[in-house]
Amino acid sequence: MLADRKYAVKEDAELYKLLLSDYIETKDKANFDKYLAIAQEVFPAEDYQPYKLEFMNRNSNLDDKLALYNAEDAKNALTGEDYINFGSMFSQHSKEEKEMLEKNPAKKAIFDTKAREAFTKAYKLTNNPLMAFNVGLLFYNDYIIADNAQRANIKTLQEINASKPVEKDPKKKAAVEAKYKEQTEPLKKANADLDVKMMDLTNSSIEWLEKFVTSMKDKADKSKIEKSSIKNSVNYLTNLFVYKMDKARGKDVKAYDAADAKVKLYDDMYNKLEK
Repeated sequence: MLADRKYAVKEDAELYKLLLSDYIETKDKANFDKYLAIAQEVFPAEDYQPYKLEFMNRNSNLDDKLALYNAEDAKNALTGEDYINFGSMFSQHSKEEKEMLEKNPAKKAIFDTKAREAFTKAYKLTNNPLMAFNVGLLFYNDYIIADNAQRANIKTLQEINASKPVEKDPKKKAAVEAKYKEQTEPLKKANADLDVKMMDLTNSSIEWLEKFVTSMKDKADKSKIEKSSIKNSVNYLTNLFVYKMDKARGKDVKAYDAADAKVKLYDDMYNKLEK
């Protein structure tokens, strides 16, 4: 009733925020939009963006969230906290959203990219080290997905090789070889492409995870989530440099030694964190 009368005593701006919070919980878009408009009219200096984003997060689909993000980002209307919220929306999905994205890898890639973009902008605006960890983690997750895909291709190649018939008849042998090539060449091409992708993801993940670890190095009072993120970062960095070391083995001594030194550094750091 007070809000309908546009009650505007300075100390009572919380009245409108209470209404907005309630309509977020009840998923009442009509009343949320109504009282948001009134609140913005009578208390224009208040920050209502967190309420808009929370309503969007709880009550809108991913496409709506992406449309809002793109529109607000284009207008430079988002704060560091807004980018954090959008990054979370694009990277932390409900069960239904996960199932939908698993069936549509191309769409999942779009939201993964937007999540990294949002956290990157959040880091630049807030200088919050955890945003660097989030970006590094998202790159690492993509690296793991690519690695699993490559391992699956290798397993399939091994199965094809194991079942390849031994044909001594020259006429029949040509047909066998042609079929073998037809089966294996796409898998070899896919793995070659994955090699390039994985190295790019590895380098990007390392850049952001090291940025996070370095920024936390001299911080005395670390929160629980910061301590956990440091431990995870060190573990991920060890794995990533093992990958770089394996790729350089027998090809580039300098690159191999550099990666090996990093593996020892982060492995030692992880062991210390375990104590």
